[in-house]
Amino acid sequence: MQQYVLEQDGIECAATMFFIYSFYTFYFLT
Repeated sequence: MQQYVLEQDGIECAATMFFIYSFYTFYFLT
């Protein structure tokens, strides 16, 4: 159970970082 929680947290963190990176890329391109 602990492993699953850590994995989910890692996926959420990666998704958040990807979203921020995409947002900044779009912001600077336009």
